Formats: sequence, structure tokens, C-alpha cells
Amino acid sequence: MKLIDRFQIFVQLNFFYLILLEFLSFMSLIFQSKDGFLFKIPLFITVLFFLWWNWKMFKNWLTKKSLANFLLKSPFNLVLGSLGSGKTAFLVYVSFLMEDLRKKDKFTTFSSFPFKEKNILSLGHMSLLDNNYQILPKKSLLLLDESNFFIEGVDDKQNKLMNKTQGIQEYFALARHFGHLVLVSGQRPEHIWASLRNISNSVIYPVKVKSINIFRPFLTVTYGTFRDVSEYEKYRDGMIAAQQFKDGKRSKYRNIPQLDIFFFEIKIPLFFLNQYSSNYFSWLREYKNADIKEKNMVWDEVAIDLVKLDFLKMEKFSSFFKKFQKKEKK
Repeated sequence: MKLIDRFQIFVQLNFFYLILLEFLSFMSLIFQSKDGFLFKIPLFITVLFFLWWNWKMFKNWLTKKSLANFLLKSPFNLVLGSLGSGKTAFLVYVSFLMEDLRKKDKFTTFSSFPFKEKNILSLGHMSLLDNNYQILPKKSLLLLDESNFFIEGVDDKQNKLMNKTQGIQEYFALARHFGHLVLVSGQRPEHIWASLRNISNSVIYPVKVKSINIFRPFLTVTYGTFRDVSEYEKYRDGMIAAQQFKDGKRSKYRNIPQLDIFFFEIKIPLFFLNQYSSNYFSWLREYKNADIKEKNMVWDEVAIDLVKLDFLKMEKFSSFFKKFQKKEKK
């Protein structure tokens, strides 16, 4: 990553802290020439704030280190969550995280969605029986976003027939042997083929999201890791039940190492979010409309005539009223 990019990320992650530090430093300069203990308070607060800020940065570094270590031990992960909950943002964050490791540990990213300056990932790369695509080299990070675009999650019969000629399930079972780290995303568990869900090492859910604002130019998301979907659902139901009680409303996300449940609060700066577009299929609109000379119709009265029925494609009523109109003319 370029030095200018690192500086941009630092400023975005510490925007509020930098402003506050500037204000406290200014107040300290104003009162430093004054005598008396009270006039030294701004300087004392500035020092405490600076120490606290450094602790926050160290804590964020520890979180990144813990997440990287977790992923290195969990080669095949499902990233699930509703629309806009931070699934693709997590994939992008992991890409920068794993590429920023030590030289001997860093990964090369292959992405199934448009991602600036990253290699393109095809389903063929994960098809052991497709001789048109090579198995990617060791230390490859594979990001398969919206997996139901590639493999329909609920069509188990068709998937099994396809797998006989493609060997996709076998690839995911052997990914760790190839030195690959794989992240597959979907909005719901059913969007991911059951045969893949059953062999995944971990399921990652965004459980809490803080959106971007003027003082916080980064997305803050708490991600929870679980061994499978059912384990997450049990945890979620328990949290919902706890929210009904006063003490439960103050409950925090706590790691349970014995169950492989961990939580990572991650700050994803705008720099990362600007590296991809969530609407990467929007070009289809212009492509489809390019050769269509359709004239938009306007409702000029409350009645519907045959022309408007044809425009609405109400096939059933259009054919009925045409027959009815012919009968009336007779």
C-alpha cells in the first residue's frame, strides 16, 4: 500500500481525535504562561487524552492482529448478513488486512466483484474438473461475493449434477491444502449451497453496525464468528431474550473461545469503501435500454383501455377484453 494511502486511512480513522487534540493543544498554549494549578489543567487533560488515544490505536492494532490470526486458522468462512450490513465491506477490509501482513505471510487477492487493482476471481478457479482454469497459487485470498449469483443455494439437485462435472464441493473441502483463504458471502444461509455450508470452518455475522457521519468517516462494525448457522441463531435468540430485561440491555459481546465464538469491532475507513461499488450490475439498465425505443406512458385518466392493458402486459385481461370487444361489435 502506498504511503499516501496509509496517511489517508490514518486521518479518516482518527479524524475526531485529531480535531480534539488540536483544540486541547491550543488551550494548553493559551494557559501555559499563566501561574496556578488551574491553568495547568488543559495541559494535563491533553497528556491524558494523548495517552488514551494511543491506547485506542494499540487496541485497534491488537484487534487486527487477532482477526488475521483467526482467519489463518479458519481457511473457509461464510460471511452472512442482510443488505447493507457490511458483508462486502468486510471482504474488502480482509483483503487489505491479509495483504499488509509480513512478506512471508501476505496473501494475493482474487475477487468476484469489481475491486480496484485486484485479480478477477472466476468460479472456474474453484472447479477442480474445469481444465480451462488453473488452481490459484498458494497464499491466495478468494472473495466470492453474493454466491447465489454463481451457485443457486436452494437448487440442491441441480447443484449436485453440476458438481459431478465441475468438482466445486471438492475444491472447498481441499482449499486449505492449497494454501487458500476463502470468504463466501450471502444475505441468508439459504443463499449458499447446503453442501458448502456444512463444510465451512466458520460463519461470520455483522451483529452491530454504526454508520458513517461527519465526525466519523469510517464504518464501525462488530462481527461475530460462529461454528455454524444454528449456533449463531441460538446466540441471537438468547440476546433477543436478554434485551427484555434491564440488565440484558447493557450486555456486551463477549468471546467464548471454547465454542469458537469471537467478536471483532472493526473500523473500516472510507478509503476502503471507495475501492468497490455495491451496484456493480447497474450497467445492465443502460445495456438493455440502449436499443429499446419505448415511449413512457402517463396516466391521463382513471380508465384503462386496451392500449394501456397491452403496455401493462395484463395478458389475461387483454385477451379477455379483446374477445369481449369483438362480441360487442357483432
